Amino acid sequence: MEKEGYKHFAELTAESLHRAMKENRHVKDVAFPAPSAAAARLRYELMQSTERLDEVLNRFEKNFLRQNNHVIWSSDYEDVIEELKEIIKQHHVQSFTALDSTESRLMEELGVDYTVKQQKLNPSSDGDMMLVEVDRMVAETGSLLLLGKDADYLKRLNSNGVNVCFVSIDRVLSTLKGVGQMVETLRGLYPTPSLTSDGRYVLFGGSPRCETYLFVVDNERSALLKNTQLRKIFACIDCDACRKACPIDQLIGDEPYDNVFTGPRARVMLPHLEMMMGYNHIPYVCTMCGKCEEVCPMQLPLRQMMIATKRELLAQKKVDAPIADTITGYGRYVADRGKMNRPAWMRQRQLKHLASAEIKENRDLPQVAPATFDEMRKKK
Repeated sequence: MEKEGYKHFAELTAESLHRAMKENRHVKDVAFPAPSAAAARLRYELMQSTERLDEVLNRFEKNFLRQNNHVIWSSDYEDVIEELKEIIKQHHVQSFTALDSTESRLMEELGVDYTVKQQKLNPSSDGDMMLVEVDRMVAETGSLLLLGKDADYLKRLNSNGVNVCFVSIDRVLSTLKGVGQMVETLRGLYPTPSLTSDGRYVLFGGSPRCETYLFVVDNERSALLKNTQLRKIFACIDCDACRKACPIDQLIGDEPYDNVFTGPRARVMLPHLEMMMGYNHIPYVCTMCGKCEEVCPMQLPLRQMMIATKRELLAQKKVDAPIADTITGYGRYVADRGKMNRPAWMRQRQLKHLASAEIKENRDLPQVAPATFDEMRKKK
């Protein structure tokens, strides 16, 4: 499956690049404002929430359950589907309402649309069950943050018979101050896919007039949480800045990913998520230019996280064999200082020799540095 995934991505990437060149499209620099003071405070808030995730989630659940609410902890998408079927059966649901969801597209990741169709529920503007994708849980108040929503939306949630909400375990804010920091940060960015231009948002804590179910989903995110370096990705606020600044993604678009996650964030997350084993190759679709880090308002070390992901996949032997062989062979080569002081043409020939036929067929090999290792060391 991994080999097929690599070929599929490589073919689509090559096709997208060819189309971009044919249309005379060029990579453009995308300017984003410098991180604000609110962004710095928000980054600290998100990092702290991630470090103390168990404590923060327990506090959220305790406060959230004070209303007529239910929390369903789900390890993967199969748990979600089975529990959702039970809710539909218990409340005799015949129709559903699914209003616009956030950029994270968790419901798509979990296959919620497929499930409601399988249950033969009718879509309606006034359905028996409302499906809601949550932006963040707020532990201090036990409420759900919904960006880009207004008072009418909140009124519908409070009066609807059954609300079924979805959020991943990492999307939590410890304090109410974090909400203001997030809104201020998103408003200062261009574009802001998960927030309307006027900065509207609502906090929903449940209502005694309705049943509210909240699915808190892991779906293998705990694998990332165990890694002290990679879990920094959970400070991402879905602003889309990194993807729009990435020269690779500007050329190939979203098509090759064939997934709800795209861009630099995808290259860190997808190899670790459940049912995503066919994506172990995508951390290598990167030039390491650092533009993603330059524009990230959360100042996430995206390059370092991609390198850490590559190392972990290589150590666990979860990398396509052609890539693994090339990395291992060239790694031994560059560790030899004498070989790094050889002329550039010799080092280029060695790279060509080490790269597998499949890699050379699907991508151009990089050019080695014209200067030797000692020459570059002396300049510094």
